[in-house]
This record gives sequence, C-alpha cells and structure tokens, in this order.
Amino acid sequence: MRFLPVLLALFAAAAAAATGEAVYRAKCNACHDSGAGNAPRVHVREDWRERETRGRAAMHASALKGVPYTAMAAKGGYAELTDTEVRDAVEYMMVRVGFR
Repeated sequence: MRFLPVLLALFAAAAAAATGEAVYRAKCNACHDSGAGNAPRVHVREDWRERETRGRAAMHASALKGVPYTAMAAKGGYAELTDTEVRDAVEYMMVRVGFR
C-alpha cells in the first residue's frame, strides 16, 4: 500500500504527458515545428534558451495569456483549451526540446 501514492503519481504524469503531446500535435505543431511567426521550434534548443532563463511559470503565462506584439495569441488562439491542457502542451515542448 505504501507504493500506491507513487504509482498514482506516475500514472498522472504519464496521462499529462499524453495530453500535452496530443494538444501539441493538434494545436501547436503548425508554428512550433516550423518556427512560423518566430515561434520557438521544438527541435532547436537554442530557440528556447532565453525563455528558459525566465522559468516555467513565465512560459506557462506566455502560452496562457499570449505575448504582446508577437504571433503568440492567448492559448495559441484556441480559447477552447483549458489552462491545464495549455500547461501540459508547454511541458511537452520543454521536455521535447531537452529541458527538465
């Protein structure tokens, strides 16, 4: 029984990763694969260096609220996404680019 909380946490993390990847593939990849609108590309770590220095919370906030004077609209322009889905997609991108 001592392992139950650990197992539940692992399953929750795996579910979040799957959700983040699904949201990324459905909504985010058009810009973040190609770099359209100067979006940081998920396969180019250097694109994320400046953002990394601001921290995860700042990246979540940018994705949720948008970035003024850029192509990054709030929730990437997909208002139907929940805040959790957006955060999960950001986490997926950060892991994919190599940030832990």
